Amino acid sequence: MSYAQLLLLALWLGIEDVSGLWEVVWDLNARHDAGRDGLNRAASLGVMFDLYERGWVTFYHCHEPYGDLEAVPSDNVYPLLLEEASWVEPAPLALSIRFETTDAGKTAYQSMAQQQPDDGT
Repeated sequence: MSYAQLLLLALWLGIEDVSGLWEVVWDLNARHDAGRDGLNRAASLGVMFDLYERGWVTFYHCHEPYGDLEAVPSDNVYPLLLEEASWVEPAPLALSIRFETTDAGKTAYQSMAQQQPDDGT
C-alpha cells in the first residue's frame, strides 16, 4: 500500500465514524500480513502525525464504549500518539483515543481519491 493510499484509508476511517487509532492498524493488518503488526502500527503512527500536522484530523478521548468525546488538547496529541496503549483496542469503560476527519481533511480526501487508481487495496 502506498503512502497516499494509507492517508486515504485513515481519512476515510475518520469520515465514516469517530474511529479508534487501533482501527487503522486493524485495517492494515487485514490488507497485509498481520504478522507485520509492528510495522503496520509504525506506518499508522507516521500517517496520523502527518494528518494532524496538516489539520486534517482531530483527536478525542472517548469513554468506551462510544461514550462522551472530549477533545484532546493540542499539547497532549503527540504524547498520546506515542503511547502504545493508544493503539490497542480498549477494554469497556477504558479511556481511548479516537479521531475524526476535519472539513479540510474531507476536502483533501475527495481530491486525493479522484487522483488514485483503484488497485483493489
